[in-house]
Amino acid sequence: MKSYSSKRNYKRTLARLKIFLCKLHGSSVYQPRFSYKQILFSYIGSFLGIAALAYLSIKTNHPLIAGPFGAT
Repeated sequence: MKSYSSKRNYKRTLARLKIFLCKLHGSSVYQPRFSYKQILFSYIGSFLGIAALAYLSIKTNHPLIAGPFGAT
């Protein structure tokens, strides 16, 4: 038979686990979709940014290194 303190710790741990898992689930409210105009501008901006880095890489004979900025 478990002691009183171990039962209390077990229940406390289960309660904290339940709270943690509820936070992981998130909410059912979703963000609004982006418009096609915003998607197009994002694509064009990304393409031009990578193209500029590639151009500089070729002109300076340094390898192209593009980190995942903000993609964590």
